[in-house]
Amino acid sequence: MPERCYGIPACGGFLLSDDRVHARDDFAEGDEIVMFGDLLDCLQKIIYYRERHDERRRIAENAFNRINKEHTYVHRAKKLMAAINEFHGAKA
Repeated sequence: MPERCYGIPACGGFLLSDDRVHARDDFAEGDEIVMFGDLLDCLQKIIYYRERHDERRRIAENAFNRINKEHTYVHRAKKLMAAINEFHGAKA
């Protein structure tokens, strides 16, 4: 996934993204991220969420909390180091 899928929520923003398979691995669709399938779906969701500040804010805050809990650079570095250690352990 592109960095913006983590960067926007990390800054407290509401993320409306094109449908990404791997987004579902890291975020709960509809609760932490909103995705669209095509241009018409995107437009409909823009109109829908433009008028629903509280729902938009709730989704953005949920994503922000998820980012801080599981997807910071520290989390990524730990996962990378664990994978490197596992790789080297498997070679021994």
